[in-house]
Amino acid sequence: MSTTINATAKHVEDAYIAEQEMEMRELRRAKEAEDMAQRQARFQREAHYMHCPKCGTRMKTIKFEGVAIDKCPHCEGIYLDKGELEQLRHENEPGLLHRLFHIE
Repeated sequence: MSTTINATAKHVEDAYIAEQEMEMRELRRAKEAEDMAQRQARFQREAHYMHCPKCGTRMKTIKFEGVAIDKCPHCEGIYLDKGELEQLRHENEPGLLHRLFHIE
């Protein structure tokens, strides 16, 4: 009878240890997946940040009417970040497009 109890206790202990090891592997796998996702996001940012979406050339930041905007030196595309269009709109001056087309 004591041998049966010892065998049952050993079986329960083995099952507990196996469950703990499985949980640790899952946590490790989840951490590795998150790390990989962060590395991929960082790579994407570094590969595309400040590159023209039209031609891929590295863009330059220029000042236009006190606002830092991004301009491609190759295709001359002009790109505005969030809120910059609102900063450039002036009610009493010539149209924004007219002013933008005369950027050097």
